[in-house]
Amino acid sequence: MDLTQFNFSILKKFDRTLESNIERLVKNADSIEEDLSPIELKGMLCEALGLDILDSNSSQVVDQGENIQITFAYILKCLSLYPLQNEMYQNWNKHVALFDQAELTGFSEQSIAELHQFIQSIVVTGHNQVHLSLEQMKQPSCLVIQLLIHLDAILTLDSNMEPLCFTQLFKFRFNKNKPYGPSSSFSDFIIYSLASHANKKPLEKLPTISSFDKYLNTELVDDDSDNDGTEHPSIKTMRQLLKKMRAEYRFCYLTDIDQFFTTPFDQVKLIFDDLYEKITESNSRFLLSRTINDEDFVAFNDMNALWLIYYFQFLVYEAQKTNSPEVLQGLSATREFMDLWKMFYVPNGKKATFQWPTQFNDVAKVT
Repeated sequence: MDLTQFNFSILKKFDRTLESNIERLVKNADSIEEDLSPIELKGMLCEALGLDILDSNSSQVVDQGENIQITFAYILKCLSLYPLQNEMYQNWNKHVALFDQAELTGFSEQSIAELHQFIQSIVVTGHNQVHLSLEQMKQPSCLVIQLLIHLDAILTLDSNMEPLCFTQLFKFRFNKNKPYGPSSSFSDFIIYSLASHANKKPLEKLPTISSFDKYLNTELVDDDSDNDGTEHPSIKTMRQLLKKMRAEYRFCYLTDIDQFFTTPFDQVKLIFDDLYEKITESNSRFLLSRTINDEDFVAFNDMNALWLIYYFQFLVYEAQKTNSPEVLQGLSATREFMDLWKMFYVPNGKKATFQWPTQFNDVAKVT
């Protein structure tokens, strides 16, 4: 796994427009024969990112671009998943910091040894404890999976739900010989979350897409829109996205999730412009110096975490689609994955308030 390309691919998938703009920027830069000045490059980058004004930190990012490494920790920072403030997240913060140092040093023997020692110190003790060898730890893909599984364990621990491995929910099960891929399972979870939120209590069954309208965040729909009996454009767009996700035709970008769970991004930026500027400054500072300030408060964003897990599953799914169904089914049923997940699993001390719908439990069943 080339982590540089992997990290950059995640960054592009934040926004459908951002991905196309960056791709166009790269093509335009390649087509220009003479060397571009920093000001010209800065202008092209501003256009690609849709930035009217660059603050001092963003300017530094452009000026010092040759010295910047976009690592997985930076992706987590942008997703509001690192650093997390609470004692319960101290192992997660240390895990990300050690991985970031390892990635910056090209996974040196010393950095791998420190990461290996740390993980062995936090895994669940007992006769089922998993011991990873240093050889396994030298594989970047294995280290990324460990981070995702650790993130998955935080999701379970930070919820009031019956313990269920979220990553297993998004792994590739086959129900009645029909593919149950990451996009279709993720769309099921989005509908379930919307419906549970709208009803102010968890549902016992997974809602159908035909009942989608009543579960939408009303802030997404203009209150003064004409009620002429036609479907609102926003509702139509989201319904089409869900249908295509369920049919595995379309990947769900991070901004697609915002359509369901928040007001549109432009409105958020308009209302919280100061907050947006602080977040941008904080991310830029981390990208340049890896420093974190006390003001960098990050509240755990569970939908961003689920999206990142879904993104990784989607990559694997796309790579495996050309194989027979048995290959993908076998990949999703590996005991090794569950053993890795158990390394970070801590039983939820508080009583779960509800159980998952049977559809989710059936798909998540370990085979």
